[in-house]
Amino acid sequence: MLKINVKIIAGGVTKKSINVPNESTYEDLLRGLKINEETVVVIKDEMPQPIDCKVSDGEITVMRVVSGG
Repeated sequence: MLKINVKIIAGGVTKKSINVPNESTYEDLLRGLKINEETVVVIKDEMPQPIDCKVSDGEITVMRVVSGG
């Protein structure tokens, strides 16, 4: 299991510490948090991460993407 600290920025800031199975992807992580992957960007070490990449220990930020016109 990997220990992940997650900061969710979406109309406020929520912080959580969660455990995910080894070999989990960011898509798995978002699914477990019940977050639609199409509405957010995952950031680790100040870099956006593809959702099909494997999660590594540490802290990630999940930021809601807002668009409009």
